[in-house]
Amino acid sequence: MKARSQMLVDLQKNFPVRWEMRRRYRLPSDDPQQPFYTSWHPGGGIFGEDWDRFDAGGVLFAGRYNPNSVAAYALYCYERLHAGESAMRQPMLRQTEYLLRTQREDGAFPYAFALPQYGLKPGWISGIAQGKAAAALWRAHAVTQDPRYRAAATRALLPLTLDISQGGTALLRGGTAFFEEIGSNPTHILNGHVTAAFAAWEACRFGFAPPGLDEIHETAIRTLLAVLPQYDADGWSYYQLAVRENGERHFAPINYHQTHIAQMHVYSAMTGRGEFLAMSRKWRRGMAQWNVRARVWGDSGAWLIETLGRRLARRSAEPWRPLPIGGADPATPAPRPSAAAG
Repeated sequence: MKARSQMLVDLQKNFPVRWEMRRRYRLPSDDPQQPFYTSWHPGGGIFGEDWDRFDAGGVLFAGRYNPNSVAAYALYCYERLHAGESAMRQPMLRQTEYLLRTQREDGAFPYAFALPQYGLKPGWISGIAQGKAAAALWRAHAVTQDPRYRAAATRALLPLTLDISQGGTALLRGGTAFFEEIGSNPTHILNGHVTAAFAAWEACRFGFAPPGLDEIHETAIRTLLAVLPQYDADGWSYYQLAVRENGERHFAPINYHQTHIAQMHVYSAMTGRGEFLAMSRKWRRGMAQWNVRARVWGDSGAWLIETLGRRLARRSAEPWRPLPIGGADPATPAPRPSAAAG
């Protein structure tokens, strides 16, 4: 029954009938204790989160632990706590204590499950999870003044300073810096990069960034400006820069498209770059344009036919294959720093 319900939600995400902006977000301020910049809410559906299962200790658990989801739930609790709901303090701290317990020495939060659609075995790490975890731990420090949280927030950002070939979550080569959501398969997922960039921005601004992150983030801004047109489907957005099987990409589902709209607006305010705001406005206008809506439905129809054909043939989908961006060839590992370089 739950699988059938999820299939219906997936269809609604790809064949939308309501086009108004429903993704909530806030612009950044100089307040180091501000809630996170994009909002989540429970309840399932197209824009909601299925936050209805917890372990005996109150940690989010939907059959498996997902560090990205745990951190997102902590940020949601903090948003409500910041708004005056004192009962959300303990649920938040249960999530951040879990993050403290499970963080590796190198700052990473490894996933204990595989991700076959990206060719990943258990143990992979994610830039989006690292960014959200850093943001959640930083806010736990604001609530408790416990120095463990501040130190853990800084450690969580260390993988953003290392190339994926060196165990990090960034593509750092050829003058390019891109925070990768999917560990060692750099498919350049837009919302994953920008979420990590939000965390990098606030860490640099509020003084808890690890060494080198400020320069990497500046390069990441230039990288995103250079590749942003590749995410634009003339009024709609793409989810990632990767292809599968027939070499084509499909448009982002509406929940991710609206996330992109929100993120581009927020990131423009963070960086002062009007190009991000212009793209946010273009993608928002696209939801009101009938020709764009028709292309979204047409693209989703092609996606559905491909998916059904693959399932009827009992054929597994090939893992996503990344496209090159800027001067970075994702198939070529970055050179490792020499011992003399420190």
